Amino acid sequence: MSNVWTGLRPRAIETLVMDEDTFRAFYDRTARSVWSYLARITGDRSLADDLLQESYYRFLRAERAFDSESHRRNYLFRIATNLAHDRHRRGRHAVQRAGARRERAWRALSTDPISPPNRATHRSGEGHVDAQAS
Repeated sequence: MSNVWTGLRPRAIETLVMDEDTFRAFYDRTARSVWSYLARITGDRSLADDLLQESYYRFLRAERAFDSESHRRNYLFRIATNLAHDRHRRGRHAVQRAGARRERAWRALSTDPISPPNRATHRSGEGHVDAQAS
């Protein structure tokens, strides 16, 4: 297997991977604005903390080359935006699933002759109102 990086110039290879000092400097320049953006679009400071951490993790994992600082920054914001949208969609689907479960449970209760909505009108075999209705 040949090394795919052999055809690159030395400067291009350096831009592929950030060393620790370069990353720390980039983090110091961008973390506050990315966090503010995430907090604003999610409305949740704690979620913004989680998404900020995940954004930088995915940014580092991508190991992409960037032509400039602005490209690097734009890519980080794109990751953050996608994570926030994914979290929103996941949350919305969870609420929809919970709502569907509640709806099925309510329908099951409303068809049950001794369920709470029907309990007051339910008569036991002896012809009196169920004691739990009072």
